[in-house]
Amino acid sequence: MHDYFWSLEGRRDWYEQDPQRFTTLAKFFLDYGRLRYGAAWDGNFGKPSEKTAKPLREDIAQRAAGGQLKTVVLNPKTFKFVEVGPEHWRNEAAFRAIFSRCQLDPSDPAKVSSDGSHHGKVFVTNESAKAVLSTVGLSSSSDSSSIISTDYFSTYLRFLIHLAQTKQSDLDGAPAKSVRGIIADEWEVWKQNEPALQGGGPLGELSDRLITGMAVLLRGESARIARIAGARKNGGTN
Repeated sequence: MHDYFWSLEGRRDWYEQDPQRFTTLAKFFLDYGRLRYGAAWDGNFGKPSEKTAKPLREDIAQRAAGGQLKTVVLNPKTFKFVEVGPEHWRNEAAFRAIFSRCQLDPSDPAKVSSDGSHHGKVFVTNESAKAVLSTVGLSSSSDSSSIISTDYFSTYLRFLIHLAQTKQSDLDGAPAKSVRGIIADEWEVWKQNEPALQGGGPLGELSDRLITGMAVLLRGESARIARIAGARKNGGTN
């Protein structure tokens, strides 16, 4: 079933009000899921199945109730961040309400609202989020099935999508050398928010060959779109 909140287009509406200090619980949930399940996880592409989501919710709630994960809610009336205490994570009704849309009504924590009215977004402090993700990453298997060794394709593909969505105007008609420079610079910024790259290592470094290949793909796609647009404008076909 399609769920706009968890869909790829819906995720673009997730807004980080204070990115220097907090990460939305929804984004943390996805980062946590990628570490647990890898590139093939269904949550990477839409609403995750209950089979995979339930253990994630329970584990996150246990860590929050135990104090490992620090969570806050943005009060929609006062616009202040208010701590989500361990008691809310131990309360089954509040727990369900939080994960309905990763939102919480500060005045009525057990209330579930599909449209989020009177609800504020729940956030995780960046410090505690990084600590938990680091712990999960270290506890993952270090063999060939670990996310560090197998998630490279998903990581690079998502980076290409990011470039195509945010830098398209900078890539149109740009020289190959310039596009390679954009890729290298953007990668350094982008990888800071990728859990799979936090530990460093070879996965976090783009080779010259990979940068060149990405540049060819991005410049070639831009040129193809321009040709199609030109042909349609002139009444021709491609």
